[in-house]
Amino acid sequence: MKKVFLFFGILATVFLSACQKNPPENPKIIEKIPISKTGKIEKKPLTIFEDGTHFLETENGEKLLLKSSVVDLSDFENRLVTVVGEQKAEKDAPIEVFQIDLVRPPIDARLAKYAEKDFGILVSLPASWTRDFRGKVLRFSPPDADPAIEISRGKIPKTAKKIREIFLDGAPAQKIIDGEKIFVFSKGVQFAFFPQRNPDLEKFAFFEMLENLKWISPEKIPAPDKTPKIACGGAAKKLCPTGFRCDLDGFDPDAAGICVDAKIPPKSIDAAIDAKVFSEKSAEKSFQKEAVPADFAKYENRRFSYFFRLPKTFHWRHLGARGDAMSVLQIAPAEVTDENVFAEIRVKKDAATPTEKMENGKIKIKIPRDEKTHFEIIGDAKNAEILRQIASGISF
Repeated sequence: MKKVFLFFGILATVFLSACQKNPPENPKIIEKIPISKTGKIEKKPLTIFEDGTHFLETENGEKLLLKSSVVDLSDFENRLVTVVGEQKAEKDAPIEVFQIDLVRPPIDARLAKYAEKDFGILVSLPASWTRDFRGKVLRFSPPDADPAIEISRGKIPKTAKKIREIFLDGAPAQKIIDGEKIFVFSKGVQFAFFPQRNPDLEKFAFFEMLENLKWISPEKIPAPDKTPKIACGGAAKKLCPTGFRCDLDGFDPDAAGICVDAKIPPKSIDAAIDAKVFSEKSAEKSFQKEAVPADFAKYENRRFSYFFRLPKTFHWRHLGARGDAMSVLQIAPAEVTDENVFAEIRVKKDAATPTEKMENGKIKIKIPRDEKTHFEIIGDAKNAEILRQIASGISF
């Protein structure tokens, strides 16, 4: 009996000693931080070996496998975007899959517009590119690279072969491909593409420029504003002298700007809205859907099963239930914060007919969702035109 007690005593001593040498560690709470990557989205061939629907090819050559249950990635194929999500190792998958929660245009992909009276054109290119006009040749260069696009006067060579007929803003044009170089001729203007550091993305910018190109006559290009730069707007709501108007920078109610000649056409709809809309109350009227611009990007709110369209440069975030709304989705022209909300799409209870109403500087548009719920789009009345387009783009 003594031997039995001795055995258990030794066993207990060994067990306690082991516990003291290797005390259990406190579990660590690890906060998962979303990963952000920028590159071009490509359709992935269907295989049984890999999950995911698309690839993201970054500027440094990295290739990531993408999938999303929130965003329809096919809407962004062959586009330069920034994706936000979480990289996970899928079971039995040979590589990690990047699960996407958000897709937005990258900061350096936002477009700048150039009115070039020497060629009678309005072109749009990434704001990060540089412009240089020397020797009657207009050149646009990607960051840290030689010119990828050149615009000059010229006609198609008589010896050219394999000519493809296209249109630029309704005008007949001819396209020639010479290896990796591309030449387009229209109305006596030559558009030339020369690949540099990132041929795919540069080529995409070239074709985007041609797609959005507008022919304009020199007399329609506003003369440059040579008046002294006088600050206006801002939190103090500074006013301009007689004969000038405040050209605001941005959508924020406290946005600042500079005073410009009132004869110069406004750059946006903000200054073209009748001032009465901010003080008067309008009667509720029937809402009629409008055509949604073709360059609006399409997104999906899977939680409430609907699609919506926004300008490509806009961002959005979903807040869930707020107040009497079952769902609140906020929209802004930049990364959404509490201070820069441009508009909200709300899902609310009760049936409704398509109506719109302006009151206290706001426009409220209602659209039926089903027999028991409806959408409510609300924002500043000065942005009524864009809000009507956004409301018209909501679908199921």
